Amino acid sequence: MSLRIDDACIPCLVNQSLKILRMTGSPNREDCLREIFTCLSRVDWNRTAPEIGGEVFRVLTRFTGNPDPFREIRSQCNRQMLALKDSFAMDSLEEGIRIAIAGNVIDFSPAQSGDSSELTAQVARVAAQPLAVNRVKELEQDLAGAENLLYVLDNCGEIVLDGLLMGYLRQRFPKLQITAAVRGEPVVNDVTLQDAEEAGLSRYARVITNGDYIQGTLPSRSGEEFRRCWQQADVVLCKGQANLECMDREEKNLYFLLMAKCPHIARCAGVKPGSLVCMKREDIREG
Repeated sequence: MSLRIDDACIPCLVNQSLKILRMTGSPNREDCLREIFTCLSRVDWNRTAPEIGGEVFRVLTRFTGNPDPFREIRSQCNRQMLALKDSFAMDSLEEGIRIAIAGNVIDFSPAQSGDSSELTAQVARVAAQPLAVNRVKELEQDLAGAENLLYVLDNCGEIVLDGLLMGYLRQRFPKLQITAAVRGEPVVNDVTLQDAEEAGLSRYARVITNGDYIQGTLPSRSGEEFRRCWQQADVVLCKGQANLECMDREEKNLYFLLMAKCPHIARCAGVKPGSLVCMKREDIREG
C-alpha cells in the first residue's frame, strides 16, 4: 500500500483544475467542474494523490478537447533550462543532487516570465541549501557496487539538470548502466518521451516510459518494460513528491530526491516545508 491521499490534497487538485481551465479557455467550464467535484466526492482515501490527480486530469482533457494542455509550457521550460545548463557545475555527488533537486522549483512561473537570470538565481539559491535529510554517503556506496540504476523522472525543465546529474554519475561510476523512466502519457508538466528527447537525455541514459498516465509511478500500474527494469535495478532514484507518494512501501533499494513543497510531504519526510531531502524509503514517516 502506498502513501494515502491527504485531505489537504483536494484543494490542490481543484486549484490545478482551475488553472488548466483558465489556460485552455474551455467553454464547458461549469460542466467540467461539476464532474471533477463528483469525482473528488467519491475519493477512495486508500489511493494516492497522483492516482486521483490522474483521473481528474483525464476529466479535464475530455472536456477541454486538449489531450496535452501543458505541451508548450513543458517545451518552453526545457528550452530555457537547456540554455542555462552550463551555469551549473557538479563537482561532487552531493552538489549534483542538490542542483537536480533545486530544478524542481521551476514549475511554471519563472519559465513563463522569460527571465533567465531570475531562474538561474532561484535554482542556485535553492541548491545552496543543505540537505535536511542526507543519505548521500549511503547512496554513493550503493552506486559504487551497482550495475543498474533506474532514475524515475518528474517534471519538465528540471530534467535538464537530471541529465547533468546522470552525466556526472556515468563519469563517476563508468560501469553503471542508467535507465531513465518518464510518463507513458502527458499529464500536466510531468516528463514525456518527447520532453526527454528535447532535453537530450538519451546521451546519458536509456529512456523508457512507465506506461501510465498518473503524476508519479506506481510499479503495479506500470508497463512490462518498466517492471522489467524495476526488477533488474540495484538502485532506484526517484525525483519529486509524486514518486514518493507512489513508492513509499516498495521493497527496493529506493532513494527519493525532492523538495518538500507541501506540509503533508514535509511531515512524511520529517522536515520543514521547502527543505531539500535525499532520503531512503525507511526514512518516510506516516503523514
